[in-house]
Amino acid sequence: MRKSIILLLILFSFSTIGQNLGLEFKAKYEDAKLALKKENYPKANTQFENLTKAYPKSNYSPYIQYFLGLTKFKLLQYSEAEKTLQSLLLNYPTWSQKDDVNFLLGNIFAEKNDLSKSLEEFNKVQNKNLLPKINLSIESQISKVKDKSILKNYANQYPKFEVLKASAQNSKTMEVYGFLPENAPILADNSKYQNQNKGYLNVAVLFPFHLKNKDFENNKNDNHFAIDMYDGMVFAAEKLKEEGIIIKLHAYDIDNQTEKMEKLLYNKQFLEEDLIIGPLYSETNKIAQYYANEKKIPLLNPLSKSNDLIDKKPYSYLVNASSETQAIQAADYASGNFFGDAIIIYGNNSKDSTIAKAYSIEFKKKTGKNAFLINYSANSLSNIDKNKVGHIFITSPSKMGSSIISLIQKKGFEMPILVMRDSFPEQLPYNFVSNLELYFINPDFVDENNEAIKSFKLDFWNAKSGLSSYYTFKGYDMINFWVKSISKYKGNFRNMITMKPNNNDFLLNGFDYSKNTNENNAIIITTFENGREVMFKKY
Repeated sequence: MRKSIILLLILFSFSTIGQNLGLEFKAKYEDAKLALKKENYPKANTQFENLTKAYPKSNYSPYIQYFLGLTKFKLLQYSEAEKTLQSLLLNYPTWSQKDDVNFLLGNIFAEKNDLSKSLEEFNKVQNKNLLPKINLSIESQISKVKDKSILKNYANQYPKFEVLKASAQNSKTMEVYGFLPENAPILADNSKYQNQNKGYLNVAVLFPFHLKNKDFENNKNDNHFAIDMYDGMVFAAEKLKEEGIIIKLHAYDIDNQTEKMEKLLYNKQFLEEDLIIGPLYSETNKIAQYYANEKKIPLLNPLSKSNDLIDKKPYSYLVNASSETQAIQAADYASGNFFGDAIIIYGNNSKDSTIAKAYSIEFKKKTGKNAFLINYSANSLSNIDKNKVGHIFITSPSKMGSSIISLIQKKGFEMPILVMRDSFPEQLPYNFVSNLELYFINPDFVDENNEAIKSFKLDFWNAKSGLSSYYTFKGYDMINFWVKSISKYKGNFRNMITMKPNNNDFLLNGFDYSKNTNENNAIIITTFENGREVMFKKY
């Protein structure tokens, strides 16, 4: 690193300074510079020290002092070099080559492993041509820093050093977003496009519409949910317009092709978005999450129940409750309504175990009782005392619920069963549910008896000449809640989402971000009456 510094700095020094001090002085001065150029540092050091004493107050003095500091730096005499250069700045505060002094001081502190002082000196350098060299020096220093939070503080303090910003960014790209640092997309500056007082909101919808698919008509079933959800959003936008809230929906056809998502990051229209919904696939979602959270734009995950999508991502939100939160809500209900200890049946994958653990912890917190954790095998039930069991909780998300319940019944366990709704197919045979006390944790329930649902279906048909579905309701509710939140509170929209709204204003389960601010805690417990799934309790 020291060699690159001398090559950079010696060049400027051989220009004519412009003062007559006699031939003898010039000869000694040129001889000292030649020794420095040839890397004969002891000789150069002696000669510049002699010149400093012989000519203490000439136009050449700051140059002599600078070169003296440089030779001491090359001789590894860092403290002496620092004193020489600090004296130069004190005596010649307006010297035209001051940038080079600060640059050299920054490198001196780098060699002394003092990153703080090194950055302080580098930050004083105004010459942009020196930035590449500065970034190289900083990069070498920060590679030794183990505490990445320090880099984040320095990046905020010294924003002009891209290498600091990149390093602070890279330290979290893998941990938070799942990118290797070298694969993280480069983000365009969108600050000039963000205007909170423009009078309307831009909403990006990143769904797999497959609009360019020539066989679109035959593939409708593959993406009907995206079309239906978007139709619900459009309908909501029309209703909000009647209330004086204007939004511009922009649909982007995004599936799991990362190239399309990365290209979108430089789309002028996309850079103006105030709210992002989607994407629905993992690889493109990573890129969108990275963009949204770094640029502080709220991003909604409309269908996922995975809290991995919001972990350490303050601007990412789940429109549904995560599976773990559903389990906690279920345990809260069970603790006040069922007696005895719970048997939690979990599968052979980590997600099942995580849900089971969340339920078990919450149940014990509420009741002080331990729960039995068992597998799906019949033998797992053999050593359980039926008299101690107040209810059973099933976590399986893999449509295995029916077979598990059959196994439980064969073993003679007859008690309330609480289960995640996606453990079962949508349709259940009447003879299966008729003799069970069965409760579902169901965040996606559509209450067909709800007058609001009936009214919406009719209004939608009259306006669009089309049928509405669960996804239409979902899109409608999502826009209705989030756009009102952002429109009313703008940059402080979190103030609104943390207040529990009147969930009677929504078609489905509604919204509640008051407990976990990045996921919707509003869920529904359903049961069966006369073979039909009906609303039992709304959280």
